[in-house]
Amino acid sequence: MQESAKPVRRDASGGLCSCIHGMPNTSPTSRRPPAAITGVGAVSSIGIGLEAYRAGLRSGKSGVKRLSFRDDRIKSSVAAPCDDFDPKSVLSEMDVARLPKLIPMALCAAREACAMAGLPIGEGLSLEASRKVGLILGTG
Repeated sequence: MQESAKPVRRDASGGLCSCIHGMPNTSPTSRRPPAAITGVGAVSSIGIGLEAYRAGLRSGKSGVKRLSFRDDRIKSSVAAPCDDFDPKSVLSEMDVARLPKLIPMALCAAREACAMAGLPIGEGLSLEASRKVGLILGTG
């Protein structure tokens, strides 16, 4: 007997990171339980944190603005920077200096998603439980 996958309820506001419990059904004969989105985190130009991001979306806020500098290597004159984000809120000053800008943003969104999902960060999650957790990161 085939199990049918229940549809995953998706929030229209999206987000940068989602914590997913379980593994998605990948074939019609799969016996795995359907995935459930249990936590979402967001770092974007319209808001840092899911609630700020949702509020920005609902109000029609645009995070796009003209670049304040000119660089011939960049074909565009607009961007959507995350001006309100402080990378030192999630990493040390030394780590911020040596890592790409995306890393602290992804870490901040992932921590928010894990907190929303009720997942302990660090050593608090058993090996078996950590194997059932997935993370989807979207950029761009």
